[in-house]
Amino acid sequence: MANALVIDPSGNVTVRPVDGLEQIQKIVGGWIEGVYLGPDMTAFVNEEGKLLDLPFNERATKLFQKTHPTTGDYLCGNLVIFGPIDEDGEVTDITAQILAEINE
Repeated sequence: MANALVIDPSGNVTVRPVDGLEQIQKIVGGWIEGVYLGPDMTAFVNEEGKLLDLPFNERATKLFQKTHPTTGDYLCGNLVIFGPIDEDGEVTDITAQILAEINE
């Protein structure tokens, strides 16, 4: 179990404990896809968010576009962010540094 930050399409940000793949899938509403936001973050969205016409997530998209400024891509649905992957391949807790960066 690790503490994750969840950004929903309305812009709400919450930190909550998340325990495993099934819970991540429940939060995003389906199969997960990894999203690169930087070396200190591990993030996931719904793999079919656009196909399922999930709501546009403006706050998550702005965060995504910081690391992908020329892509023009966007994120839909909930975004789940953890800290980096540890040496055992597991996600780690969201850090205070990441929280501060996201709230800039």
